[in-house]
Amino acid sequence: MFKKKAKKINFFSETITCREEKKMRRILVLFVVIGCLVGGLSYAQPKISKGNIPVNIPAEVREQIERLYSSNPKEREAAVRSFYSMGEKATPAVPFLISVLKDKDLHVRWYAASTLGHIEDSRAVKPLIAVLRKDKDSRVRECAAVSLMYLKDPRAVEQLIVALKDENKSVRYAATLALGSIKDSKAVESINCCSEG
Repeated sequence: MFKKKAKKINFFSETITCREEKKMRRILVLFVVIGCLVGGLSYAQPKISKGNIPVNIPAEVREQIERLYSSNPKEREAAVRSFYSMGEKATPAVPFLISVLKDKDLHVRWYAASTLGHIEDSRAVKPLIAVLRKDKDSRVRECAAVSLMYLKDPRAVEQLIVALKDENKSVRYAATLALGSIKDSKAVESINCCSEG
């Protein structure tokens, strides 16, 4: 019988056999598959369990909430946009919209920030303040500031004053409008200081 001689190849500056190479490739493929699976699930699903979606809400609101759990960002974006169209009727979706403010997809975060201001539910104030403070994208921060303008909640004043010095001109403008709508004395002073400086 013929014995197969292990062919040696140079792989990462080390000599390994073909058998070892196949084993390493399998391991590499396994890591890639695991990475894709984890990456596919790494979007910010609502923190509320899908089983805890209220049953006593309008069917169309429930249907859109369920779409927020999709792994497809376009699907999640479409759901958030539909809540905007519903206006106040989408109030039961507010906790779910707050959850997707941390979505990896820019457009989902952007529309969620806008929609929360459009619905005008005070539960969104603190999460929108956090978005204004922390989101990396200036368009999302701008939407958060505009939504805070509609909510007119004094709890937002401090962060809106900080946003007057944001690196992005649109965020600064939206913060100015929001502070003007809140009409807090600190807000008026800050707007005057920024316009003079």
